[in-house]
This record gives sequence, C-alpha cells and structure tokens, in this order.
Amino acid sequence: QPLNFTIKAARFSHSSPSTTTRLSHHQQQLVNLHVNAMPNPAPKEDTWAFNPIGSPFPENPVKVLGQQNMYVALWYKNGKPVHGYAWNDGGVVQASFPYGKAELTGKEDLGGMIQVS
Repeated sequence: QPLNFTIKAARFSHSSPSTTTRLSHHQQQLVNLHVNAMPNPAPKEDTWAFNPIGSPFPENPVKVLGQQNMYVALWYKNGKPVHGYAWNDGGVVQASFPYGKAELTGKEDLGGMIQVS
C-alpha cells in the first residue's frame, strides 16, 4: 500500500531571501521515523462532504498526518476556500479554521456548515 506524505521545506531569511536551511541529522531522523509510520487508510471516496457543525461524524475521513483525532476540513469565507481541521467530539463534527489573526470554531464563527474530506 503506498504511503502518502508531504514534507514542507522551511526557508529562513538570514542574509538573503534565497538562503535555505538544510535538515540536520536529527531532523532527518525524525522525518524518517514519521515516513516509516503506519499509513492512514485510504478514504472510501475522494469527495468533500458537507457536514453541519454538531452533525454525526463522517465515516473514514482523511486524517491529518501524525495526529490522532484531527481530519482535513474545508470552509468558505466570502467565497474563498480556507483549509482547517475537524475532529470527532463524542461522535459529532467540530472544526477550527485560521482566518486573519483569529481561530474560528463553532456554529457562530463558521455559520454551521463545513466540508470534511
């Protein structure tokens, strides 16, 4: 079964914007440990399902890598997509999304409707 993962490279501005930092030996070991971890099961279908906040949690959503109860979520603010995460709160959907300088959660902040992959 293929293992899906993403490695994000960090770019730091030391003397110029083009200076990049390589992974140290310890950081590379941590990446190798993470990559060799058990893969997430494949979702039953590759779609985004609409879920009201507080509705029953969907079956087999896409997990955030390395997290136990955190799933990929999508929400639209003024027609623009915002990625965040959802979690199973006693069998119901809860979610959090970054927007501006705030973290939006719950029905009041999110308007009640999100999508979980």
